[in-house]
Amino acid sequence: MAVETEIKLELDEPSRLHALSSFECVTPRQFEDNTLFDKDQQLASKSQVMRLRRYGDSWTLTFKGPAKLNRQGIKKRTEHECEVSDGQAARAILEGLGFAPSFRYQKYRTTYRARNTLIMVDETPIGLYVELEGPEDEISEWIRALKWSDLKTVRESYVHLYLKRRGPDDPPDMVFSS
Repeated sequence: MAVETEIKLELDEPSRLHALSSFECVTPRQFEDNTLFDKDQQLASKSQVMRLRRYGDSWTLTFKGPAKLNRQGIKKRTEHECEVSDGQAARAILEGLGFAPSFRYQKYRTTYRARNTLIMVDETPIGLYVELEGPEDEISEWIRALKWSDLKTVRESYVHLYLKRRGPDDPPDMVFSS
């Protein structure tokens, strides 16, 4: 069983990203478009996620189980993911099975590697975030080494963050304005 272990932090100053300049850049800044699918809120009611993601020229289908948080805000959850060669066909299959798009969110992501930990910088319509994914002890070690211990730990998903902050004139989904 694949288990994702990660933490999300809200970055208060873009200048704090300078600390990543010595790390290996795995993926330079790329646009990412995510669509969540659900069937009558069956997945959301169980804190599960079905996501179809376009990242550069690649498509990925992901299922995530409910998250368990430790006291530092590190989240662990079951995650099954596979690349799909045709994103539109994958979408048609999901819709054919009765799933419908429930939320869409966009971001620009840059990914760095620090030993066994991936550090993803997400530029979203609602702010700048970093996610660290890897072994729990390494995540904590990198947060200390990068001097990010004072950053706000974000326990919510991008969906919940956006819905909490969305104003009456904002679009229903977290997308960049054209």
